Amino acid sequence: MVSETDYLSLLPEDADMYLRFPVQDNVHFASQLITTFEPQMEAQDAQKLTKRFDTIYGAVKGKEFSAVVTGSFPKLGLGFALKEKNGWKKIKDSAIPVTGSFYQYRNLPFQVAFPSSSLLMLSPQVDSLLTTYQQQLEGNFIAAENPLAQFVSEHEQVFTENATSANSSSAGTSIDFYIPDVVAVVLPLIKVTLPINLPLTNLYGSFIPQADSDTAEEGQYAFVGYLGLSDPRALKPALTVLKLVTRGLGLDLTYSSLGESTIKISGVTLSESVLGDLLQQALR
Repeated sequence: MVSETDYLSLLPEDADMYLRFPVQDNVHFASQLITTFEPQMEAQDAQKLTKRFDTIYGAVKGKEFSAVVTGSFPKLGLGFALKEKNGWKKIKDSAIPVTGSFYQYRNLPFQVAFPSSSLLMLSPQVDSLLTTYQQQLEGNFIAAENPLAQFVSEHEQVFTENATSANSSSAGTSIDFYIPDVVAVVLPLIKVTLPINLPLTNLYGSFIPQADSDTAEEGQYAFVGYLGLSDPRALKPALTVLKLVTRGLGLDLTYSSLGESTIKISGVTLSESVLGDLLQQALR
């Protein structure tokens, strides 16, 4: 049986941000994101994609985005849907592992490949993902040894608890993320400068769809994050500084200690549009 760590292990090990996006449980938001990132794509094409997608495992590195997508991609259906008249171009290249070819959509800087009927890969250079996938197929790659896969395995319980929270519409629906370097990625993204240096390490957590937002014009997502510190002695001053900074920004976040070197962040709900804006900024 293929596990989530197998899919995550195909992604670059040194990315700035990782995402796990269950599409069918967030289909409205997924369609919005596709049309936001690629305005040229017809709405019907975006809908066709989201219907076939199950879960997106993505990585952001610099300004580049790579993804492994599980779903249903039968060859017969691909040949019918990915036609040149619809903006797709099939490029054959014997040097491409597994598939020997990839697709491109108009002027998007992505290559798209289908190594199996249940897997889609997307990257500026998709052969890197396919090479790792081929190593998995040949038994020359152990997914559990991948640093990202190890992290997910160690924190699986946290993500499960988030996804099954009382105000979540159902289990497994949360959009999960992992950011290895908070200082380099998150602080510039939210345009915050801390008054003192703090030994911040990683940030991981979930955006949890709210059950009471089903009838709203756009979905709402509760944020739960876990901020790591490299030095436990900095826990108390970090709690104080973070509370002061976010209150100064007009945000009423809740901070609490979790163990000796982790801070839990909660108490805020974001709309689809705001969450989409954050993802866009991460890719700029």
